[in-house]
Formats: sequence, structure tokens, C-alpha cells
Amino acid sequence: MRNSISWPVLFATVFTLSSCSSFQVKGTDSSVGVYRNGFMTTYDSFLTAAEHCLEHNKLAVLVSEANYSKNDLVENYECVKP
Repeated sequence: MRNSISWPVLFATVFTLSSCSSFQVKGTDSSVGVYRNGFMTTYDSFLTAAEHCLEHNKLAVLVSEANYSKNDLVENYECVKP
């Protein structure tokens, strides 16, 4: 009985954690695009973009937000020198 309960709990945990993660779609030393799903905010994608830009000693600046009505799920950031 215990095994039958643990699988749904494990699946729900993994699903929940994976649905809240953002990931980099494309990136160069001057820009980066970050996928954002419906459960995330711009702040979540900003953290991913900032991490990418900091590798090049630059700051992330939001250029365009995700637009769900146009099925555009990528937020674009520019990496600028401070």
C-alpha cells in the first residue's frame, strides 16, 4: 500500500518543480532569450537572464515581455555594461 501512495506524490512534486523553472532559449554576450511559462513572473525569467549576463560582466535589461495572446513565451533581455 505504501508504494502505491508514494508514486503519485513523487510525480506531483516533480511536475510542480519543473513547471516553475525558467530556462535560457538563446543567448549571446549581448542578449538572451528566456522561456517563461504561465506559472512564472517576469522576475523569475529575469533571474535566469541576470545569471547569463553576469557571466559576461554585464547587467540584464528587459527588452520585450512574453505575450501569451500571440503565443510568444520568450522574454528577451539585452546584456548591457553597467
